[in-house]
Amino acid sequence: CPQYDTLGCRNVYRRFIFYAGGKKKHVRVGKNSVHIQNQRFTWTAIIGKYFPVIAVPDATPYQIVYDTKHVAGVKDRNSLFFTRPVIKSSKSTDTYKFYIGPKKRDILSLYNNPEKNYYRIGDLHFEEVVSASILIGWLANIFKFLLELFYRIIPNYGVGIILLTLLIKMVLFPLTHKSYESTSKMQALSPKIEELKAKYKGKPEQLNKAMAEMYKKEGVNPLGGCLPMLLQLPVFFAFYSLLNTHFALRGAIFIPGWITDLSAPETIWNFAPFTIPMLGWQNLRLLPFIMLVSSFFQSKVSQTAGSSSGGQMGNMKMMTYAMPLIFFFILYDMPSGLLLYWTTQGILTVVQQLYINKLMKRKKDDNPGGTVSRKVKRRR
Repeated sequence: CPQYDTLGCRNVYRRFIFYAGGKKKHVRVGKNSVHIQNQRFTWTAIIGKYFPVIAVPDATPYQIVYDTKHVAGVKDRNSLFFTRPVIKSSKSTDTYKFYIGPKKRDILSLYNNPEKNYYRIGDLHFEEVVSASILIGWLANIFKFLLELFYRIIPNYGVGIILLTLLIKMVLFPLTHKSYESTSKMQALSPKIEELKAKYKGKPEQLNKAMAEMYKKEGVNPLGGCLPMLLQLPVFFAFYSLLNTHFALRGAIFIPGWITDLSAPETIWNFAPFTIPMLGWQNLRLLPFIMLVSSFFQSKVSQTAGSSSGGQMGNMKMMTYAMPLIFFFILYDMPSGLLLYWTTQGILTVVQQLYINKLMKRKKDDNPGGTVSRKVKRRR
């Protein structure tokens, strides 16, 4: 019956599951309520972010009672009980086994092989308590392997996250480089696009045809700039899954005195009991502000390759100011390891974009007349 006073800002949780017929099944129990499960089962558990409580009964056909009712003095509570059939003999012995420990797959899987555990039990599949997304679980596992590899080289998980972010950036560089180039070219074409809109005002078919011809002539894919964000999304969610559940990050120190737990938000000033209205914040955190500044700078740098005019100015302002602010509020109370990744990749993106801008400027200086000038030269 694990009880806790508060879950804090660590994205922690308590869930009920049971294992029956070779499958893990979730049990949804509302707050301050009771749910009775009659199905035969192998084991049942309360699982949290880092630790499960797994209960294995004997062959008696027990019912499981899952209970979330409030208890005086406890802010939140999850409990499970076994209820047995009526005892009809003069004597009865009930035998239970419990696992209370780390939610680590390598430890939990020991109870599949009787030769590898003290109790000589097998085929329990405790590792099923370790949840993984079907879509990105494989990617999170790859990141976990690489993170552990970097940790063996430099025993600091914060450094490992930075090195892993750098490696991902290098692997994706060919694709993102081409996409950022496409974005820069699109920004450089903004004046021409506005001219076409004015020329073919009220003639959408002719405008689309003229813009398509211009894109083909300039060698620009208007959808090419979307690729970096699309590539970042699965990587971001895989990182979130890894950094939010990887047991080794619990209490892992990156910078002593500042980031002392990569699995939790960092804090430079706790101003409780005062709470910021609406946001509910009681801590001032530095890493989200560093991320915000780098995001602003990243958005600004991505626009320096060309100018925007007309209706595109509103979209650019939206990308420059609104999106970084949205991510700032979303990630403020997230684990510091996740913000470290997001900030590092933002800084690396700025470096990459500055490099692309320099290349674009050099090409423009080498060929100030653009495509039209080259055609005029050939005619002469």
